[in-house]
Amino acid sequence: MEPEEIVKMAEKLGAEEAEVFWIKDVSTELTVEKNEVDFGGGGASTGYSVRVLKDGRIGFSYFSEKDVESALEKAIKLSKLGKKIEGYSFLKEGDYPVMEGLYHDDVANYSPEEALRDLKEMVKSATDYRKGIIVPEGGVEYGYTEYYVYNSHGLYVEGKESAIGAGLYAILDDKGVSNGSSSGVSHKAALDFSAIGKEASEIAVNTNGASKLEKSGKMDVLFMRNAIKQILEFTTVVQLYGNRAHRGESPYKPDMLDSEVAAKGLSVYDDQTNPQGLYSAPSDDEGGVSRKLPLIENGVLKNFMFDSVSAKEFGAESTGNGMRSGPRFRTPRDSSVPETVSRNMVIEFPKVKSIDELISEMDRGIAVYSVLGAHTSNAVSGDMSMNSTGLLYVEGGEIKHPVSSAMLGGNSTELLKNIIAIGDDRRPMSASMGGFSFIIPSILVSGMNVA
Repeated sequence: MEPEEIVKMAEKLGAEEAEVFWIKDVSTELTVEKNEVDFGGGGASTGYSVRVLKDGRIGFSYFSEKDVESALEKAIKLSKLGKKIEGYSFLKEGDYPVMEGLYHDDVANYSPEEALRDLKEMVKSATDYRKGIIVPEGGVEYGYTEYYVYNSHGLYVEGKESAIGAGLYAILDDKGVSNGSSSGVSHKAALDFSAIGKEASEIAVNTNGASKLEKSGKMDVLFMRNAIKQILEFTTVVQLYGNRAHRGESPYKPDMLDSEVAAKGLSVYDDQTNPQGLYSAPSDDEGGVSRKLPLIENGVLKNFMFDSVSAKEFGAESTGNGMRSGPRFRTPRDSSVPETVSRNMVIEFPKVKSIDELISEMDRGIAVYSVLGAHTSNAVSGDMSMNSTGLLYVEGGEIKHPVSSAMLGGNSTELLKNIIAIGDDRRPMSASMGGFSFIIPSILVSGMNVA
């Protein structure tokens, strides 16, 4: 059924306005366990969802084509239970950017045989790096997604993107047990599978034979890409959601706009049009125009992220962040309502150096590959306390030895103020819980509590 027909049917049944979202997802996955490929699967799914507006309240339902009328009736009934939003209306069509580089036939037509070949290459690269390396898990997933949004105002926008991702976890049982992981994602079939396998094993080898940290205290910390991604996902990202800021659930308040909140030169963007971003598209999932949204620019707080409903509630404008993955993440997009969600978080800083150069600048500190417990951080205050078992001790600009474990403590707002430099290793990465992505480098900060 055409979207215009669905909207007209909703209006005939009593809705004042209606919005239709359609999505098709095609994916294939191969996984590895204990150095061997153990699973292959995939499929295609197509889904619809509808939001209706009646008496200032929104009702929602999702459906297949054969259940359209009953789904619309259900959405209209459920609207009576919704929160009344004075003056709310679904979005009107905007000036959508022309997006290039998001869809590639080489990924859409990538075969299971090619995936198997590349997965084996990734595992071989890991196990060849050092005798004794075991790959307990890893995998390759690829496919494409297409969507459209249509509503009563005549808004119509569509998008299509392909994606391939690969990752591997390596363990070395030598002088103690150490581990490493690496991953890569892309819109086109251009991943270096060998490099992913090698990097995972290299980390496992570098952190093998670890000893205790002899002296605790405040010190420099070099957060490698995966570690800083884990931290920012549960702190800075959600702290910049407009609804949280207005409700007092973030250290950043609306009256702090245009004030300095981070190191001079630091910029944080939600870049919804970046061709490397996994969640780039002409629009968000409710037709909001995609853009490069400055959140923090040159250390100054510039904007918060909003979907259309929270924007209306707090007197702001939609920023293209109405996504249907929501805080539940990994929920099928057609069965979720739009909520404020970051799409592609990008970190920029003027002082960019190689990892070796960053280490050479450290008087005394640690280099961290991953952290445990970032999800327990207090997003309201920014306070955080995490453990890490993948560490290197640095003194006088040189790596001295691996460290078995350490506790890291601090505050996310202070972390942004204490950035010294970033690495030249920027890479697109999926958030740990899914739902959005990062384009992020390693980051060197000062003044972290390490014990």
